Amino acid sequence: INVTIITPPSAVSLPADIVICNPLVLSIPNQPSPNEILWSTGAQAVNSITVDTTANYWVSVSNKCGTFSDAIYVKKELPPVADFDILKTGMFGVFTNKSQNVTSSSWEFGDDSTSTSLSPTHQYLKKGTYKVKLTITNSCGEKKEKIDSIVIDGNSSILNSVNPSFEFY
Repeated sequence: INVTIITPPSAVSLPADIVICNPLVLSIPNQPSPNEILWSTGAQAVNSITVDTTANYWVSVSNKCGTFSDAIYVKKELPPVADFDILKTGMFGVFTNKSQNVTSSSWEFGDDSTSTSLSPTHQYLKKGTYKVKLTITNSCGEKKEKIDSIVIDGNSSILNSVNPSFEFY
């Protein structure tokens, strides 16, 4: 008579839900035979997978004595996209930050003035043409910038309105 002793699989544990900037390796301890490993990606019989997209991931370890599973939600941080609109009113520039995937903003108004406000208003002291630079950063530390010009002439106008929409009632 041959007797095979099978012990229940070891409990598996994945990290807590996470936001990633770079590929992430998810791994579990080595599993003795005859334990079967299955990952949500379809990978089998491997102790680790590398993930780089936003999704729910799970791993399951099982044998005839039972199953242990764990799951994690991974969010891949998207690259930042710098964008803004300018509304000029008299000697003021009103800057509307339309950036995406941003955690911090830094503005240079072209007259040696700066701001870290999300969507600042800036008063210019002299008429002229100024280069405005917006630098944004996402939670991964990636930076992007956009540079545009504003003409301060004491008059009011809307600049950089790509798709203006008007509603009349």
